[in-house]
Amino acid sequence: MNLELVTEVIDGDTFKGNYDRPPVRLAGFNAPELNTLQGIYAKTCLENLIHGKMVSIEKIVTDVYGRDIANVKLGMGNRSVNEQMKRMFGRN
Repeated sequence: MNLELVTEVIDGDTFKGNYDRPPVRLAGFNAPELNTLQGIYAKTCLENLIHGKMVSIEKIVTDVYGRDIANVKLGMGNRSVNEQMKRMFGRN
């Protein structure tokens, strides 16, 4: 597992860290699209949750768009970002 600083939130389920790596997408969570109010809200929620914070990233696979699909936790703790976003939006 890698520990990285979140430098940019792209949308409600994808972000970039401070290392030279592809964007990271939360595994098991599909945020609403950014062209909707819910999508803008999802991005804001993810920004409030992780932007500028250290997260641990457990890569599962690389998708067809080159993103790392991963389980993400705040710091080295047990607080799953993936699960928190699922609970907030009631979707997977």
